[in-house]
Amino acid sequence: MRKLFSSLTDKELVDSIEESAQRERSVSIEILDQLAEMDRRDIHLDLGFRSLHSYCVSRLRYSESAAGRRICTARTMVKCPEIRGMIADGRLNLSTVCVLSTVLTPSNRFALLKGASGKSRREVEAIVACLKPRKRVRERITPVAFEKPSEDRMIGNEPARSPSLGVSGGGDSSRPPGAEKSPNRPANRNSTGNRPEIYLRRGGKNPTTRPARKATASLRGTRFELRFSIDQDAMAMLERARKIAPGSSTLESVFGRMLREYLDRHDPAGRQERRERRKSGQGTGNVQKTGTGKRAGNARGNGFGRRKGRSRYIPAPVRDEIFVRDGFRCTFIAADGTRCDATRHLQIDHIRPFALGGKHVPENLRLLCGAHNRVEADRRGLPAPARV
Repeated sequence: MRKLFSSLTDKELVDSIEESAQRERSVSIEILDQLAEMDRRDIHLDLGFRSLHSYCVSRLRYSESAAGRRICTARTMVKCPEIRGMIADGRLNLSTVCVLSTVLTPSNRFALLKGASGKSRREVEAIVACLKPRKRVRERITPVAFEKPSEDRMIGNEPARSPSLGVSGGGDSSRPPGAEKSPNRPANRNSTGNRPEIYLRRGGKNPTTRPARKATASLRGTRFELRFSIDQDAMAMLERARKIAPGSSTLESVFGRMLREYLDRHDPAGRQERRERRKSGQGTGNVQKTGTGKRAGNARGNGFGRRKGRSRYIPAPVRDEIFVRDGFRCTFIAADGTRCDATRHLQIDHIRPFALGGKHVPENLRLLCGAHNRVEADRRGLPAPARV
């Protein structure tokens, strides 16, 4: 039953709040201990989650940041048990422990904990900055704006629609996305509002000689801000790409062109679609090459080409078929029906192990994330696959 706090005196209310805060810290420590033990046993993998973080977000309903703080603090407590008492009495909290964890070592932990005791997060960040002056930029993708249809962009009696990812940002609505002034772009945006999209199409024409499209093409929907850091070699390659890129050399256009080039070469779904077109006689230029040459020889028969004996090499057509069939997602399913949601660092696993005679056929192959692939290897008593 809800307490009637309005009937308490000021002192009683303050005492009640402080008592509740102390209980909250005690419960938090208990949760941290439980998370640390789950992390040690890897129980989340058996429950169908690729990581402890995914379990905390999906099952315990923590926000991503709250889950990250608790997991980081739990792991740091295992390495430095002194933190437990400091969290219990409020000298440290989850945020300050996470900041300290980046520089905490057995040799400096006592001095650092003493210096951070009772400090705010900003004060602790200043202490850590002295020991770790070079800060790594955290990768982030943020929706920044969504352009709404205006009166002069109407088709018939209905407003033009733009593609949307279902997320709208809080950008400046008085200024359309992409309307930044640039020396490489004319001020009149009515004729070049879809410049990046036109340049990135293969065989596309110069937008200055192409009539402007209707509202459907000029509205870009949700736009995103990307934040990440690159090393010196990557920066040199990016600058060279901007120099040789035809037309617009903005980062957006160059980045989009590189993504398309990469997906054209490496996307399993795209390669599989081209193979299907060639089989049906719709391909051009490469039809005769599919039956000859070294690559074609490797793709025929058992997929081993001229190699002697059995090989672990899985032909590219078979790999692509597995990725497309499994939906680019880990296929591990827990006992309660929960399927792992991992879509990165996927590996092809043999249902009947290759070491026990398993073949490279689609019926014997499946996608697993690295964590669940290692779990399956442990269950079978096989060497753990390489981490990728």
